[in-house]
Amino acid sequence: RCEDRHQQRCEDRHQQRCEDKHQQQCEDRHQQRCEDRHQQRCEDRHQQRCEDRHQQRCEDKHQQRCEDRHQQRCEDKHQQQCEDRHQQRCEDRHQQRCEDKHQQRCEDRHQQRCEDKHQQQCEDRHQ
Repeated sequence: RCEDRHQQRCEDRHQQRCEDKHQQQCEDRHQQRCEDRHQQRCEDRHQQRCEDRHQQRCEDKHQQRCEDRHQQRCEDKHQQQCEDRHQQRCEDRHQQRCEDKHQQRCEDRHQQRCEDKHQQQCEDRHQ
């Protein structure tokens, strides 16, 4: 009977140790899976934030280049219009001066002919 009890206690202890060990392994595996999932989520979030920042910087850069090109085209157009207007004013002034000069010469010649004619008539009458 003593031996039986001893035997029984030995088996019980063995059984308990087996169950405890199994329980511990289960908890360890569960804990490990939890940590792995947490780690994976952290890495995924980090990766996503990196990709998002990269994408945002690309879009910002693209947007900036678009705005810069637009601005440059506007400034070029404005500059061209200014130069065109300046050129047109120069040509207009030149044209006006030419016409004025021509007109003045015509009037001068006309005046001169009138004076010559008048002078001739005077001399003729005097003669």
